[in-house]
Amino acid sequence: MNNASEKIDQLAILVNQRIEDIIKEFEGEKIKNIKLTLMDHKFELNSTKRKIVELIEEEIALQINEQQLTN
Repeated sequence: MNNASEKIDQLAILVNQRIEDIIKEFEGEKIKNIKLTLMDHKFELNSTKRKIVELIEEEIALQINEQQLTN
């Protein structure tokens, strides 16, 4: 069971790192273009891909809110 927990932790770290990489790729893009790109993947048959898109959207929203609070 401990091995499974470690693998889950490692996967979470990896997913978070990749999400940050993807968000960096979006830097300088217009919000509309980002939404269109994510929308293309939101209706995939692959449920994992849909969930990843949701995580990316949540992280982008979080970062936007943080920027608004600091401005």
